[in-house]
Amino acid sequence: MKKLIGSLTFFGLIGLMLVGQPNKADAQAMKNWTWDRYNLSFKLPYRMRVTRNNKRGFIAKMSGLILKIKPWKSRRSTARSSAMYGYGSYRIVRRKRIRKKRYIRGRSGFQRYLILGDGYVGRSPAYFAVIGLASKNSSNNFYVRMWWKKYNHRWVKRYIVKIALSFRSSLGGRRLPPSGGGYVPPSRGYVPMKNWIWKRYRLKFGLPSRMRPSRSTKYQFIAKMRGLVLKIKP
Repeated sequence: MKKLIGSLTFFGLIGLMLVGQPNKADAQAMKNWTWDRYNLSFKLPYRMRVTRNNKRGFIAKMSGLILKIKPWKSRRSTARSSAMYGYGSYRIVRRKRIRKKRYIRGRSGFQRYLILGDGYVGRSPAYFAVIGLASKNSSNNFYVRMWWKKYNHRWVKRYIVKIALSFRSSLGGRRLPPSGGGYVPPSRGYVPMKNWIWKRYRLKFGLPSRMRPSRSTKYQFIAKMRGLVLKIKP
């Protein structure tokens, strides 16, 4: 009887540990997103939901984690200067301390500079990351800022470098002049694209950003815009 109780207690503890953490598949799942205004593509954890995607910024959130992206000046500035500006102007995190800063090397044409640290949001301990981005393929530099609550730290930290390495950009997106004021329209013939996934079949593809899906079932995927209808069937 004692052995039976001991076994049940052991497996009960294992169950609680598994429930308290994201499963392995969920922890590795990343979803493609595009900031249409600047033709900037990247990946975020699948559970994050986008709440803003316009000229003012890109914002994605989930429980205990908020990520924001903003353009900064022109491509003449560096990834490090973009990151330092993003860090210096990050007001929501108080009593900030930098724990680590370094360049992250990748093959997408972007220079990336990462700042990691901790501080407080309100009265609660929190962690933060700032990623500075600079590329010859983009008319702008960008900075990515994210903060998360302490209970999310082990889960979030495995994604930071993956997010930084996922950024892609091309000429033709909206650009800011060196002064930082006003917008210059994209070059003629440029069509902004957005990534979509037909979840039923894990099929990834790009469509003009003005197209909106009207159906996504096991039978078909339909997207529409004025004067254009697209259908995909298995």
